[in-house]
Amino acid sequence: MVGLTNEQVAIIVLEVQRKKELQGLACDFVATAVRDFLRKNSVLEKKLLLKFHVKSAVFEHVVKNVRAELRRSAGLFQVSGDLNMIRGLVDSYFAQKSVVKQQQMLLSLLGSHASTQERLQIYSELYTQLFVITGKPAIILDLGCGLNPLSVPLMKLKSVNYYAYDIHSEQMDLLNDFFKLMSGENSAFNGNAAVLDLLDTELVKKLPKADVVLLFKVADVLDKNKGHTKSEAVFRAVPARFLVVSFATKTMSGKRMTAPRRIWMEWMCDRLGWKYTVVEFENEIFYVVEK
Repeated sequence: MVGLTNEQVAIIVLEVQRKKELQGLACDFVATAVRDFLRKNSVLEKKLLLKFHVKSAVFEHVVKNVRAELRRSAGLFQVSGDLNMIRGLVDSYFAQKSVVKQQQMLLSLLGSHASTQERLQIYSELYTQLFVITGKPAIILDLGCGLNPLSVPLMKLKSVNYYAYDIHSEQMDLLNDFFKLMSGENSAFNGNAAVLDLLDTELVKKLPKADVVLLFKVADVLDKNKGHTKSEAVFRAVPARFLVVSFATKTMSGKRMTAPRRIWMEWMCDRLGWKYTVVEFENEIFYVVEK
């Protein structure tokens, strides 16, 4: 069956992105979500082909369901503040001459995003423990990164190549601005951020070879409670010696999980012959895996 044209898919993408929380998603990522939904719902695609109209019930049904799917896939990485405001904080951070004031501004930056805000109290200790296990990395990949790369100053690495990837194009633009300013302060730092769909494991395999890859709270988003084949495929594909995979230790309601460790993760490592070390904090548990 001949499917929708690229122009028709683009119209659906624009409508999906009218919702504020989805506006920052890369167009190609949204287009893939649209095509995946239509492939699984061929009857709806046939109806759209017969009569493609933005006011039709079928069109609205497709848009509604694609939005719901994208919220499940991307909701974890939403920015809790306005990006323009965050850009202002970035500029203010690098404009500070006082080390103390710069540190205070960094805390404000990290507090602008849900996941980094949760790590404010542990970042320094986290990176210290991680790099004791992995050694100080020269090349880092940060996948499904959100705004986590804003914590780079807390890594206390004199020299590093840092590659960040996410599906939110506007966030990647912001991070590239941040990296440029970082390089201006430290010529031994090199950073680059780009859009990437982690489920495309062929692209993941082609990423720069790294010492460490950070996958903070990414696995559950990839798997969507449907087994762990997708996250394992990504773990296998990543060109890095060490993986740092994290999970929440509290439920959405804030209650401590009775069993925060992910046994499936430990079984997977045993099956693949990978070594792992568990680093646990109150809100998050980290598996440091050596492939």
